[in-house]
Amino acid sequence: MSSSLLHPPSHLPPAVALQHSQQAPAILGNSTGAISPSLFQSLLSAPETPELWTTYENLLLSCLRTYKTIQPTS
Repeated sequence: MSSSLLHPPSHLPPAVALQHSQQAPAILGNSTGAISPSLFQSLLSAPETPELWTTYENLLLSCLRTYKTIQPTS
């Protein structure tokens, strides 16, 4: 995971924010966090950490920031 995901995405260059937003599904799929499809898996997963939630938040903000740049125009 990129260390830049632990810093606010507003300070990242647009190209890096776009790269994060494009890699978000893979990053979230590989993270060992509390988000899982079943309650049983959630109970057995690694504990939540501030770094994990910072990563989630920054991925969301990067995706929101780059939404307009990746949407086709009508």
